[in-house]
Amino acid sequence: MFKNDFKNRFHSQAALKIVPHITLKPPFKLTISKHEELCKWFKELDFSMKPFLQVLDGFGSFETSRRPVVFVKPVMNNSLSQLQQELLHHFTNRFSWIEVRESDRKFKPHITIGYRDLDHRAYIQAWQEYKEKHYNSSFEVNEICLLQHKDGRWWTIERKEI
Repeated sequence: MFKNDFKNRFHSQAALKIVPHITLKPPFKLTISKHEELCKWFKELDFSMKPFLQVLDGFGSFETSRRPVVFVKPVMNNSLSQLQQELLHHFTNRFSWIEVRESDRKFKPHITIGYRDLDHRAYIQAWQEYKEKHYNSSFEVNEICLLQHKDGRWWTIERKEI
């Protein structure tokens, strides 16, 4: 719903290419030879938690000079924080040669609805409209997905129930 609104009103096509998600681990690059190892690791993940309710409440933005972002705000909770911490812990243990910068360890949950192709003027217009909008929803988090960027889009390549 929000993505189509952005596409039509702010001429943002990029947001439509994203699978709606809350990023738990920053993007990283692996050689194609490590793809199978990554998928195997993901399938073997074992979380100590159960499915949980995630609340969404309002909108937020990241105003960066290169890629301003407008997003739906997930409400931080212990389960979401624990899920992110466990995933990052398992990842850094298995793929220790992949650098995880300190700034990437700071968890900023968000669900992007407009980004990348928003020029600064369109971002300002969008943010002026969305910053005061009310939005509240919730959903059950019962799985995580491994996404791969390919051909200019994000694709779900593995799913894992929690």
